[in-house]
Amino acid sequence: MRTFQKRFLSLALVGLAIPAVANTPVLGQDITTGLVGHWNFDDETLDESSGFRDDGVHDGEAVGTVTFTDDTPAGGFAIDMTAEGVSYVQVLNSNIIVGGGLGAGENEMANETYQATFDPPELENGFTIAFWGKGTPARWAAFVSKNGESRFGYQIRRRASEARTTFTLRSTDGADDPEFEDSDTLDVLDDGEDMNEWHHYTATWTAGENGERNYYIDGVLVGTEIDWIDGQLNGDGSPREPDNLLGSSRNEFLIFGGRDSGGVIQDSGGLLMDDIRIYNRPLDAESAAVLATPVVGGDEVLLGDVSLSGTVDFLDIAPFIAVLSSGGDQAEADCNEDGMVDFLDIAPFIAILSGGGA
Repeated sequence: MRTFQKRFLSLALVGLAIPAVANTPVLGQDITTGLVGHWNFDDETLDESSGFRDDGVHDGEAVGTVTFTDDTPAGGFAIDMTAEGVSYVQVLNSNIIVGGGLGAGENEMANETYQATFDPPELENGFTIAFWGKGTPARWAAFVSKNGESRFGYQIRRRASEARTTFTLRSTDGADDPEFEDSDTLDVLDDGEDMNEWHHYTATWTAGENGERNYYIDGVLVGTEIDWIDGQLNGDGSPREPDNLLGSSRNEFLIFGGRDSGGVIQDSGGLLMDDIRIYNRPLDAESAAVLATPVVGGDEVLLGDVSLSGTVDFLDIAPFIAVLSSGGDQAEADCNEDGMVDFLDIAPFIAILSGGGA
């Protein structure tokens, strides 16, 4: 059985790519371009730090009891929403109607400081949601959501009462809540591991005629859903407006640890989250692997220090080099467990060396 520590060490094992064996450039996976929202909590605040909007525009606002914990694989601090009672985070200026609501009623006021950062048109050409999460949400409850019901919005959430999560996306021709074949955490993440351990989730959507939804757990692609929006119609047969191609949820808050359904916010219960990111473009598989690389393990293991010597050196990459020279155990160097030893396996460590890693 693969433990979290073993998973960490296997990610660290990808050592480094050296010119003698690397014939394709893999340096510097881009995990900064298109970053429109980033909450890392390392200063024990809910501040948003991407720089896409002015400071404070999309800071988080705690509802109920939200605290900080150093129990996180991303380093620094994570948010702890495990307190009894209501506990979630709503993102400021992410909803256009004060108090939410699926339609603007006469008693509802417009939020004049609303920014369409997490809605179309900003996200209509594709997007990525990525984060570390620990805990099992309630049935159909979300880690991250922008409504995600009644043809509107998106969620990363638990699928029904199953031991799996799903990437819910409304108003495309794909399934709303795909049952990704490999997304059952008890299967993908090995016997004994479940959502109550730390895992990294990355969900990407590519718009257009050949659109698709990709979902990664711990940097491993667990499923793809074919999505397209061309030709979508409203219920009355009229063409869907561009503003609604993604199922716009402008009236609802972006929520961590819950879901805003028309102004009624449902708490997901008992979650820890860290390094939450939203991009206005779909990231590739190599970038998903980079984001899923832990900074430290439970025993403060230095990234790349497979031999646990306290330094990162060539002894740490011996298994990877052995595989490339046809003399080693492929299973030891196949970090992303796709059956091959290739550049996807070395992407996380290369990004750290080049200063672009998480």
